[in-house]
Amino acid sequence: MIGLTRPMVGWLWMAGAILTEIIATAALTYSQGLTRAPVVAVTAALYVASYVCLARALHAGVEVSVGYAVWSGVGTAALAVIGAALFGEALTASRIAAIVLIICGVVLLQLTATPASAQPARVQSTPPSAALAADGPPPRSP
Repeated sequence: MIGLTRPMVGWLWMAGAILTEIIATAALTYSQGLTRAPVVAVTAALYVASYVCLARALHAGVEVSVGYAVWSGVGTAALAVIGAALFGEALTASRIAAIVLIICGVVLLQLTATPASAQPARVQSTPPSAALAADGPPPRSP
């Protein structure tokens, strides 16, 4: 991507993961207990897309502890606001305080994340199937 660093790409994938998860979870309200097949299909596709985006974000260098917390925390906070705005759910002072605490936690996690340049290199292990393919099949006994 033009002019984007690897961490920026990771956070763009994370934004996609969060957005698709929020839409999927909000859509569950319209599935009527998973009885409306078209809504269920769209919701399932959005959840799959969310996990794909999350996996791509982690692959791009977002730490799993930070990435998962951001993904679930921002999604939870956003859905509390969406629930109040679209579905008439109560947005009490304690819920607002909880949303603020979630956002503070997400920010703190991001501020304390280890920069990618300071992380040790990941060791790539060879899966058994690849090792077997490289060495050939085991000898057969007579």
